[in-house]
Amino acid sequence: MEIKPDKTSLVQVYELYKAIGIIPLNDLQKRLLLKFKNEQFPAITKIQETANLPLQYMRVYTTDKYIYALYAGKTVNELMSGKVTKLSVHVFGWDGTARCELQLNRLINCFCVDEENTVLY
Repeated sequence: MEIKPDKTSLVQVYELYKAIGIIPLNDLQKRLLLKFKNEQFPAITKIQETANLPLQYMRVYTTDKYIYALYAGKTVNELMSGKVTKLSVHVFGWDGTARCELQLNRLINCFCVDEENTVLY
C-alpha cells in the first residue's frame, strides 16, 4: 500500500491476485478496484500453498501523476530458480487507466521513479 504524494488517495496492490485498489481518502466508500482476471481470490489454507501461486504486484511506487507497480507473474519457485531474468512495471493513472508497461532488463525487488528526468532507479 502506498499513499499519493498529495495525500488525497492511496493505492493497494495485491501480491497473490492481479488487482489494484485505488482509494480516495476523502471518501473511503468510493474504492476503485481494478481486476485483470475473472476469477476469485485464491483460497489459501496452508502457507506452503503460496509458493505455487504466481506473485503479481510485488511493489508499488506513486507520484502525483502515476502509479508504478512492479509486476512478476511468476511463482516464488520460478523466481528463485534463476530462469526468470526480467520483470516489468505497469503504469496506471490515478483514475485507473493503464498507461504503459515498462519492460525491465533485469530482476529487481524495489524501485523509485524520477518523472522529471524520466528515470527508474
